[in-house]
Amino acid sequence: NLWRNTIDFQMTSMKKTASKSNNSGLLMYNISCLFLLCCGKNTLHMPVDVMSNILHLIVSNSTMNDKRMKQAGSDHVLKEDDSNWQAAFTQCLQCIAALTIAENYDWENLISKAESGIAASNPKSRLRRPASMKQNSVANAVSMSFVLEEISSDHSNPLRSAAARRILQNLTY
Repeated sequence: NLWRNTIDFQMTSMKKTASKSNNSGLLMYNISCLFLLCCGKNTLHMPVDVMSNILHLIVSNSTMNDKRMKQAGSDHVLKEDDSNWQAAFTQCLQCIAALTIAENYDWENLISKAESGIAASNPKSRLRRPASMKQNSVANAVSMSFVLEEISSDHSNPLRSAAARRILQNLTY
């Protein structure tokens, strides 16, 4: 489960260990290219564990992004790795947007696993949440709908925003 382990390591790694994962973004980008290629083939059914891992990245990306930005500083290699992570994230959003059109997945179960997987992978971490979640004391867990709403309202990256809106529309949150 290389994909999930790489995400979990990236979420928990400190600056000292960041150098050990310099090419993790390139790895994730290449894997996400394969996912996107598979999504383009209508005859191919994406395995449930792969879907769960893609959703895991979407839910955890804001936390990982904050960590990577702090670790990168002025380091060119880490900035390049971060851009690969960002590209992988965008491709995963595109993949899920395409797959939510299909009715052949148990989306509620897949999303629930991804949300609970974040808390289980690092229960002590302080995951970044949108302001609306911080104000709600009931919202102790990461919510896919809040993450997607946050992405869809961020117009600095139109591709991500459009993909997140499509996912929200297709899953009727």
